[in-house]
Amino acid sequence: MDEVPEWVVLLAGEWRLGGLREVYRAKQRAVFGKWNDWRLYFYGEGLIVAGPEGVGMPFRWETVTVFQNLRTVNGAQADAAYTLVGPELEAVTIGRGTPAQLRFTVEGRRVPSVVRGAPFVYEGTWGPEIQAQVARVRLPGAVERLRRGEALDFGKLRIGGDGVSVKGKALAWAEVSDVQVGDGTLWVSDARRRSLPTVAVAEIPNFLLALNLLERLRG
Repeated sequence: MDEVPEWVVLLAGEWRLGGLREVYRAKQRAVFGKWNDWRLYFYGEGLIVAGPEGVGMPFRWETVTVFQNLRTVNGAQADAAYTLVGPELEAVTIGRGTPAQLRFTVEGRRVPSVVRGAPFVYEGTWGPEIQAQVARVRLPGAVERLRRGEALDFGKLRIGGDGVSVKGKALAWAEVSDVQVGDGTLWVSDARRRSLPTVAVAEIPNFLLALNLLERLRG
């Protein structure tokens, strides 16, 4: 593991990210490589996307919003892009893929701009880990909000205490019998195979958190 620059250590402390767990670098390694100095620092409570000359974007699991776009070839993942959006709408896209959308919206607020970060490799490792950590930290609070009668918006997908809806069409939890993900698409259906409109996974913020809630509440 590379020695962590002092400014990264200080930034991690300022954002209370906890202990360092892993460091990822970009694929490109050349004398004048554009991405040579970029690193992805994984901590217990968040991560830092670090570029050259002290450029760093910290994110905490409890406040980051994640959009993923996975590209497959012959059933195998070829590359991926993960766009991370902070509470102040600061955003960066990392990974070798490209986002599925040009504009991102978080809780009704449009993200004004997105930094193009490095094409970090091993997206199949750090990408799912980001989603898993967000789901782990946010699930208890999300369940509590539903118990209080709030509804949670995941883009076109809306999850409430009484059921789930997509584009205005709804199913009560007692009706939901099947939740499936395939070919980059999520669909929810009842016992008679009546399905809500499908939603592209790439358009669902914090997808794994949403999926965990669907599986927990259905039926």
